[in-house]
Amino acid sequence: MTSIRAGLAHGLSSSATSNILRELHVRQRDLRELDYLHAIHRQKKEAETLNLAEEPSYEPFSAFENKDGYAGFYPTRWYLNTVYMDYMEQIHPILDQCMAAVSGYIIKWDHSFKVPKLLAKLEGSQTFSALFTLMNELS
Repeated sequence: MTSIRAGLAHGLSSSATSNILRELHVRQRDLRELDYLHAIHRQKKEAETLNLAEEPSYEPFSAFENKDGYAGFYPTRWYLNTVYMDYMEQIHPILDQCMAAVSGYIIKWDHSFKVPKLLAKLEGSQTFSALFTLMNELS
């Protein structure tokens, strides 16, 4: 959750985060396949050392998406969005409390009519007519 929140806070989309997680999960699968191949190699070396004539057959390691085999999983962007929104909903009261506790020795305010024109419109009509913002000396 920390990685997702940090990524979204710095402009990394949930789609990009999903792609990164997919890449990491595929890498993990590849490392497991490598371990599997090393184990087969060791077993063949031991069989040669002991002069065993019978060669056992080995199943190939399954593909990442194979539901009957490895069954790799990575979260989709919609799942990440849902988890992030639920998380932010849970910590919203805590964030509000933190903001309320910040001092305001120097307050700057702005009443703008230009910014709301760029904000979302509902059925073609302007949703907000004005925007009022406050900043303290720490912002």
